[in-house]
Amino acid sequence: MLVATAMVIAVPASATVTEQNPADPDVSITLTIGCYTNVYWNNTDEDHTINFNDIVQNGSNTGDWFRATGDGLTGAYLDATKASQDPYAEGYYESYDDAHFWLQANCDVTMTVTSGGNLANNGSEMDTWFTMALTNNMNCTYNVDCGFIDGGTRYSDGIIPLDGMGTYADDSNTDNVMELFGGAFYPVQYSFPMEVSDVAQSYTADFTAFTEGTILFHARVLRSGISDPAGTYTTSLDFTFVEN
Repeated sequence: MLVATAMVIAVPASATVTEQNPADPDVSITLTIGCYTNVYWNNTDEDHTINFNDIVQNGSNTGDWFRATGDGLTGAYLDATKASQDPYAEGYYESYDDAHFWLQANCDVTMTVTSGGNLANNGSEMDTWFTMALTNNMNCTYNVDCGFIDGGTRYSDGIIPLDGMGTYADDSNTDNVMELFGGAFYPVQYSFPMEVSDVAQSYTADFTAFTEGTILFHARVLRSGISDPAGTYTTSLDFTFVEN
């Protein structure tokens, strides 16, 4: 006789899982990077002064660039045949000398440039402008693609004389808010008037993270020959930065 043996498999009793405070949470992972803006001026007057007809670059007297009065303010400037400091100089002069600083930021930044008005001396003044180039001369050589970085994009749309590739700031709509990219390029870069209707001007520029590069300034002045009284004419540019 065969005896049937029943195999009984033990089934564990079902368990109850209790989650509390709160039930079924998500795990969040966070890394906070602080906003950091670096504005670096080299510790030398050469980087933050602009002198017309200055002796610069290895002691070579380069002189300033020139454009005749009848040619207008916009257009290519050539080597001047008469120094900007000559009592009989007439026309627009652009300084060979420049001022510049290095900007680097991992957050959005607004820069405000405030002028001290036209070049003035004891009540006499001359119409004055500045140009602003955005370039990147770090590890670059002249005319090599090494433009300014804004929003993580490198802009090298034109030539920055003596400083490789980049772009020029513009304010062709005269709203005092700079258009930084895709606007004015050499040799017809925009010139920002330092005074309009006897009012000194301020201009703002908005940079988007990540931004990095050199911001470079040249000055322009309108000489009117012997009718410009002798003396030392001065003005200034002031810079402030606000992280957004």
